[in-house]
Amino acid sequence: KAKGGLSYWDELSDKKSRMLYDVIDGSDGFYNCPVEKPCRSRMNVPFTIGGGDEALEKKFLEEAKKVKLYTLAGHRSVGG
Repeated sequence: KAKGGLSYWDELSDKKSRMLYDVIDGSDGFYNCPVEKPCRSRMNVPFTIGGGDEALEKKFLEEAKKVKLYTLAGHRSVGG
């Protein structure tokens, strides 16, 4: 309630996911989201790097851990 209740958290979630999708969509294909825009989630933002380049994705995950970002590999059904 102190921050504005559900509407505050709804707006914050929308803003954060929009920031991520804007970077992905504006990367000229370096990052790719396999989900059609109308179906995208605000909670889970899937993406691939370099067209699914496993070496780049591994490097990304290693660097992410250095800044305390964990469990970014995704669901095992899509290679995570």
